[in-house]
Amino acid sequence: MTGKEYLSGIKLINIKIQRKERQIEMLKQMATDITQTLNDMPKADSKDSSPMANMIIKIIDLENEVRELKGILEGKKTEALSYIFRLENDEYQTVLILRYLHFMSWESISNAMHYTKRWLYKMHGTALLLFSAIFDK
Repeated sequence: MTGKEYLSGIKLINIKIQRKERQIEMLKQMATDITQTLNDMPKADSKDSSPMANMIIKIIDLENEVRELKGILEGKKTEALSYIFRLENDEYQTVLILRYLHFMSWESISNAMHYTKRWLYKMHGTALLLFSAIFDK
């Protein structure tokens, strides 16, 4: 695994978390809609509430997955920082942190660091080479 693949993997974990959080919100909204619909309907003698129960179980499972992924994400970020802080150049550290740990766009990084995107790309390339040299040891 290259240094860039390692750092990009952190962003992929964050994307998974966001996707699961959106699923949770969607399921909660669906559960609310189902509850409102069921409350307006005549009551049946059946005690089969499996669609609602299944939805609640799915929400709980997803929330547990999100908690687990957040723990993994924090661990990966901490580990990545230990590598990044070995770089001697503060600007290289900043570029990598903003890009791979704060998930900022190039435009946002450019504004924050007051560099052109073209210069950032060059700096980023050098920072990745140095990071990979440390990471691969």
